[in-house]
Amino acid sequence: MRPGAGSYGASTGVAFRPPDGRPDCAARRLTCSNSGQSDQHVLRVLHIRYRRWAEPTDVRRRLEPYGLVLKAGRWYVVAGPGPRTLRMDQILELDSSNEEFGRPDAFDLAAYWTAYQRDFHARLHRG
Repeated sequence: MRPGAGSYGASTGVAFRPPDGRPDCAARRLTCSNSGQSDQHVLRVLHIRYRRWAEPTDVRRRLEPYGLVLKAGRWYVVAGPGPRTLRMDQILELDSSNEEFGRPDAFDLAAYWTAYQRDFHARLHRG
């Protein structure tokens, strides 16, 4: 696979892309910041205003983006602390900060997404 291509679940139709995988322009703004003086990408903390389904609907969040997932035509950002999963089309405002962070070495985006989906579907069936 070429560098930055992202990896794809074999039978799931899900694309996984870590922040340092050089995602496309829009996702790149969300996940990394280039200092302009080198090809080194630095992970930066983001401050967002996000629309969720529960009250209060519009909330502010501080995010440390760990990666992006494309599922069924929708992009999701997986971010710490937590981690938590947010739909990118529900981000109303996004501001990057100068604060840097490091993704946990043990974090596995594909494993997290598999567990997240399993838990999500279990919650749906509980009522």
